[in-house]
Amino acid sequence: MPDPTRAKYRLIDLSHPVHDDMPVYPGDERVHIHRKASVAVDGYALCTIHLSTHVGTHADAPAHMLRDGDGIGSMDLSRFFGKACVLDCRACGGTIDIVHLNSNIKRITTSEMLILRTGWDSRWGNPDYFREYPVLDLKAARLLTQTRLSAIGIDAPSFDTSESDDFPIHRMLLGAGKVLIENLRGLENLPDEGFQISAFPLSFGKDMDGSPVRAVAWIE
Repeated sequence: MPDPTRAKYRLIDLSHPVHDDMPVYPGDERVHIHRKASVAVDGYALCTIHLSTHVGTHADAPAHMLRDGDGIGSMDLSRFFGKACVLDCRACGGTIDIVHLNSNIKRITTSEMLILRTGWDSRWGNPDYFREYPVLDLKAARLLTQTRLSAIGIDAPSFDTSESDDFPIHRMLLGAGKVLIENLRGLENLPDEGFQISAFPLSFGKDMDGSPVRAVAWIE
């Protein structure tokens, strides 16, 4: 019987593949995938995977930065799925400011998920990917705390600069209950609006600070 979902939606993968020695944020442990058994030798295949909660395309829960913040396992799954819009920030340089947000405020405030397209994912795998990437400024972040957005995503490694040691943008957005999705890719394949995104975490315990996600756009 035909799957009605396939007929109704076109699915676009927005996630970086997880593999041995993939790029990780400086200081994080590297991914290691070890084959424990193979079909040829053991009659079945089995791998063990060592990775951090913030590897590749992943979601930050409030517990990532806030002492009493919600863990990823305690958050309703509806927070990781919703009507989305893309804000093209490629011309913003290193800072996405409140002027740029205000010029698109209607689309932002009528969406459930905001995706910031900086084009930085084109540097994935290069040494400079984790340096001098675009981020929101404080005023822009403060504006987003006042919206109904459940999640904000970006195709860069972090919402704070690599030099930051107090992570003000993370703390502000997570403190407002926003899910943060980092290291997205392929945003050039999305329309500006009129689609949905899912970025479901693994089924971790209540206190977990984040999780890798399989971020997927659903386009009718």
